[in-house]
Amino acid sequence: MIKWQQRIGPVLAAVAVLTAAGCTQQVAREQSFTRERLAGVAPDRAFEAAQQVFRQYFSVDRIDPAESTIYSRPTELRGAGSPQRVRDLLSPTPSRRREVAELRLVPRGNDVVALCRVRTQRLDTSERRAFTPQTGDDRPANNTPFSAEEGASARQREDWVDIGRNRVLEQQVLESLRERLGLRSATRPAEAP
Repeated sequence: MIKWQQRIGPVLAAVAVLTAAGCTQQVAREQSFTRERLAGVAPDRAFEAAQQVFRQYFSVDRIDPAESTIYSRPTELRGAGSPQRVRDLLSPTPSRRREVAELRLVPRGNDVVALCRVRTQRLDTSERRAFTPQTGDDRPANNTPFSAEEGASARQREDWVDIGRNRVLEQQVLESLRERLGLRSATRPAEAP
């Protein structure tokens, strides 16, 4: 009996650590969104209003009612953004950039918390190829390794990297959601970047 208890103790400790880590990751994930508490709003009503507001700003890629989440299609950004790398300073052609948005609703008691994130991304495919270690050998051609890009679609070959968030647009979406639901504007301190 004592050996069984000695073995189960570390297992329970590991489960507790993993559970705490999962909770910490969920909290960290929610903190990567701009948030707005919608007091006294039913989740169904909030989700319906969220879909209408989201369509005002973005082209919808998919809606997941089970998670109360709406995802946008990528929106290409025009013009050169602020330089982020040496390539941006030296190259006459700026890197392609786009925005991808997500709006999530989380029920909390009698309220709903709206989480919005608009990520700005940069296309880094050529840089990824340039700095990927090349491997080669002297084996016969029938033993060549599979080419990951052979026959891949453009979407699979593109490598978009997050470079920031559009917090102003996130706030505008949430404010529009409050207005659509007929809620007063909340006064909050400015968020840290």
